[in-house]
Amino acid sequence: MSKKNKNTLVPKLRFPEFLKKSDWEMKVLKNVSEVTMGSSPSSATYNENKIGLPLIQGNADIKNRLSAPRVFTSEITKECQIDDILLSVRAPVGTVAKSLHNACIGRGIAAIRVIDKNSQEFLYQWLISNESSWQNISQGGTFDAVNSDDVRNLLLPIPLPNEQQKIAACLSSLDEVITAENQKLEVLKEQKKGLLQNLFPKMSESQIKTDEKIAQNSDSSNKKIRGISKSIKIRNSDNVPKVRFKEFENSGDWVETTLTQVADYENGKAHEQDIVNDGQFIVVNSKFISQDGEVKKFTNTAFLPATKGDILMVLSDIPNGRAIAKCFLVEEENRYTVNQRICRITPRNVNSTILYYLLNRNPYFLAFDDGVKQTNLRKEDVLNCSLMIPEDPKEQEKIASTLSSIDELIIAQGQKIEALQLHKKGLLQGLFPQLSEP
Repeated sequence: MSKKNKNTLVPKLRFPEFLKKSDWEMKVLKNVSEVTMGSSPSSATYNENKIGLPLIQGNADIKNRLSAPRVFTSEITKECQIDDILLSVRAPVGTVAKSLHNACIGRGIAAIRVIDKNSQEFLYQWLISNESSWQNISQGGTFDAVNSDDVRNLLLPIPLPNEQQKIAACLSSLDEVITAENQKLEVLKEQKKGLLQNLFPKMSESQIKTDEKIAQNSDSSNKKIRGISKSIKIRNSDNVPKVRFKEFENSGDWVETTLTQVADYENGKAHEQDIVNDGQFIVVNSKFISQDGEVKKFTNTAFLPATKGDILMVLSDIPNGRAIAKCFLVEEENRYTVNQRICRITPRNVNSTILYYLLNRNPYFLAFDDGVKQTNLRKEDVLNCSLMIPEDPKEQEKIASTLSSIDELIIAQGQKIEALQLHKKGLLQGLFPQLSEP
């Protein structure tokens, strides 16, 4: 990054009005911006009482490319301003964000602000496109870091200010679209959370009671969500859900039971010695379930095959982990086999989808996590889980299809966001000259 690029300094994609303009120039960061390297205040000055300024120490104080300070400090060492670019200079190096705060910055952060007529947004977007390159110059030792000279002497290709503004406007507009779509995703997740809390009755005293507040969002434009809202009625009995579909208002109380009465149980088998690069079966382990199927291992030997309708649940996790009791609903025959530390739950005389929603991260199971040692659910622990289930199979199916529909919307929305992010990645690669070492 400190050496000049031999390539012609012209991006692969260029707006028509700039096609005949001169090539971009290589400049060092200190000549187009002011760089402030952070300096950490004494930890004795940290406080949560808003005394002093918010403190941005490093990556832990950045969320979704925005500053998210956790504490304040009364000792002001180095400062950043609102809209400054934040660059992490300690592991992981190179993370880029924007500051929402006038804040104190610690030694894990550099604050960058353009000078002259250069575009702050252009520089921000270029730094994002260049994030991975920092690993080439980060210093070793206990943890990776870059110093003041590394940052200030960073070489970057830069066009005239009017072309900077055009590129910045294009990319920031796409960022706004991505932000809006992420907000829609959060609304859908809140709607699902509310329905999960209210489509089922309160659980017995042996379980932790969940929050009863229903997610309300009158601004939602989703027709399916509005349709659900019109077909439900609020109830208050502990033996029926707070929210019930109208056609089942007179169907009587739900039945309290335990998992052992409605499902069969079997522990998974070890497959570690039979993993292949691309096999007939996906091995369902903790990582597969916790990562929503994004991380896969394969085998050609199914020691405990799963069938359609089975529910696979994580039995072991680290203290305060997010995988314990997370479930996976099998929707395909002859595709999955169950690994050790996962159990296979096969429903009997109950809708498999409604049982999946009842079991997935059920508070009863989460109560086994003491936050100190690894949680290991035993067979009897799982089978003793209390459940409230409607007797009418049609009501089971209605609830299951409602929640499945929202999950489908959430998945589709997530895929839309992934497509937008991929589109932006392509634009970043095309709108900026691609630098390479000689």
